[in-house]
Amino acid sequence: MRSVVRTQDDLIAFIAKVTDKLGEDLGGKPYTVSIRRFYRPRTTDQNSKFHAMIHDIATHVGYERPDDVKDFVKSEYGWKRAVKIGHIVTDIPMSTTEYTVDQFGHMIDRLYQLGAELGVEWSNDE
Repeated sequence: MRSVVRTQDDLIAFIAKVTDKLGEDLGGKPYTVSIRRFYRPRTTDQNSKFHAMIHDIATHVGYERPDDVKDFVKSEYGWKRAVKIGHIVTDIPMSTTEYTVDQFGHMIDRLYQLGAELGVEWSNDE
């Protein structure tokens, strides 16, 4: 379960929801609880815009699979997160589902720049 809490009352209400669902003993199983700062995730409008732009770029450069262009764009211009296996640490592209509103806004701006460099004509530019 996940929740955005702003006050102690919100937090207590969330705990009540958890115990209502799992029982006071949490179903006899241990759970990990963590709290992190809230950042507004990408919007559905941003996501739609991003994928339309990826499609336009893919069509312009001759790729039948827009996912290849999306992977390229994420690798070249997107945000990364570190993954450590043993003593080896490498940065991998974050999924766009992890982007904040600001990060996705920057990515869309970068797609406009890339499109301009390539001479892309946007199919649905708002």
